[in-house]
Amino acid sequence: MAANLETWVQMQQTYYDLKSSQTKEVSGFPPATRWKLQKSVSGEEAKHQHAENGDTELASARQYNASADGKFVNSMIPPDGGRTAWLQVLASCLININTFGLVNTFGAYQEFYASNYLRNHSESVISWIGTTQAALLLIVGAFSGPMFDMGYFRVTFWVAAMTLVFAQMMLSLSKEYYQIMLTQGILSGVCVGLLYIPSVASIPHYFHHRRGLAIGLALSGAPLGGIVYPIIFRALLTSVGFGWATRIVAFVGLVTLAIAGVLARPMDQLRKPARQFFDTSAPKELPFAAFMLSAFLTYNAWLVPYLLTPAFSLSVGTGTNTAFYLLAVLNTAQLFGRVIPAYLSDLIGPEWMCLVASAAPGVLGLSWISIATIGGWVEFELFYGFFSGTIATLPPLVMPYLCPNLAVLGTRLGMIYGCAGLGILMGSPIALALSDIEHGQFLGAQLWMGVLGLIGSATTLVFVLPASRLRKISQRNDKDKPTLRKDLDTIKRRMTLIPRFGKGFEREEAVRAIEPIFL
Repeated sequence: MAANLETWVQMQQTYYDLKSSQTKEVSGFPPATRWKLQKSVSGEEAKHQHAENGDTELASARQYNASADGKFVNSMIPPDGGRTAWLQVLASCLININTFGLVNTFGAYQEFYASNYLRNHSESVISWIGTTQAALLLIVGAFSGPMFDMGYFRVTFWVAAMTLVFAQMMLSLSKEYYQIMLTQGILSGVCVGLLYIPSVASIPHYFHHRRGLAIGLALSGAPLGGIVYPIIFRALLTSVGFGWATRIVAFVGLVTLAIAGVLARPMDQLRKPARQFFDTSAPKELPFAAFMLSAFLTYNAWLVPYLLTPAFSLSVGTGTNTAFYLLAVLNTAQLFGRVIPAYLSDLIGPEWMCLVASAAPGVLGLSWISIATIGGWVEFELFYGFFSGTIATLPPLVMPYLCPNLAVLGTRLGMIYGCAGLGILMGSPIALALSDIEHGQFLGAQLWMGVLGLIGSATTLVFVLPASRLRKISQRNDKDKPTLRKDLDTIKRRMTLIPRFGKGFEREEAVRAIEPIFL
């Protein structure tokens, strides 16, 4: 290794600087994470603790690095597998059953409202409930993302999960428009927003080379919920009524969220106590700003087919039951669209999946204009369901390569989803206003979806892809990593011969201090 003498001097100086500033750094953290920081000083203790549970990969990944000024950050080497890592995927999947899964269920509720409780309201007015819920799911991510970065995952999770169940219980008692809007649209939307971003942001901390597959499997919970919940609701509606059908859906959500809460073990995030909810430096980066614009434009069109599926199905000659089950077809196709492209992104890169998926709303939106038969509409549902799932999977796949480090992943992911939520909140009502549902005229919505989709894909092509590709190459230099890892292991062995470093845990601490030099 080059410059051995300088490296050893830097290593020893870093160690003593770290020891002298340790007390001050620990006292600056919130009480919820202070004890974790104190325990992290003993890297040997943490390693043995996780090794006893069989989590050897997690034991290695949870060793904290420290810079010369004593500020701790997470390791840049995710375990990329192992029992604990895959359990996080399962936990995230269960959470997403109750986030986007519930949002995808609104079509079944809308059908009931239009013929019962809200029959005096137009379809476009009723759809505002589902639009508000979907928009808040993404907009609230601008707040839940930074909270995840600050280490408050568990507090946020349990508060949001219990409040979500409460909101569904209150929905079961609601009959007026304002009551349904407050419970299903606003309160439920805020809760699923608090749950969604942290569940997605936790996966990149555990996976690197298989990140796409892991994120795809985690997000597959959304279409699963969109398939299962409408079927449960519709099957129980005729036998036990709206109230108990909604309560049973809430009980299923309670069980799945409780299991997810037990399984979830996010990486300890020891951050600065004062973290901004908005990363002001991010929009100044052209690739990130372009991705924000692309997300806003693409999500203007993303929800439109979901809202118009029941009405357009009836306009091409399907029955009421067939129109309902076409929503299940849409969500089934979305399940494959979340997993397969995510897996392919590990092989060819997420930026290419980003290009294909961002172009899909524009192309399919314009092709929708020519559809006039049931067969053509079913084919459209299959294609759009697949690519809409890919669109929903893109931000967590691309963002790790548009972040300076994983310490700000939750914050930046929340900013992207916040722009997407604003797109849904603006685009869906405009698309519905441009349509004449009562007379079966949907040209305005189809043109809106197609034009905005193409503009969004052009933005992605011009700005996001080159920067994402360069960042991916710089972060995944597989040729150099084995050599650097070998050098680091050599230093670890040699440090055992240096009396100045004292006890074993102090040697481990010094290793964490110098590890960023080589990685």
